[in-house]
Amino acid sequence: MSDNIYGLDFEDCREGLPEQDIGRFCAFLLTYIPSFTPFKINAARQAFGTISRGLGLNRKTVLMEIEKELTAISRRRRMEVPHSIEGLFE
Repeated sequence: MSDNIYGLDFEDCREGLPEQDIGRFCAFLLTYIPSFTPFKINAARQAFGTISRGLGLNRKTVLMEIEKELTAISRRRRMEVPHSIEGLFE
């Protein structure tokens, strides 16, 4: 995201759109405990912007995929997540 190299381990790979992968990545980044800290919100915001621009992804689709994964995480973990995340990524 800057002058550093990061490795990502996508344990559950499957066919689909890159927007799905980035949406899931941002959702997991936001929700690992402690969830939705200012640091994590900023990191997810940076990842969303950098990767979306760099790969030419559809930002609306990425946001939709983030919402979808946050809903799934909320059900699985029985945790509350913000109802609208759009404001986080503007």
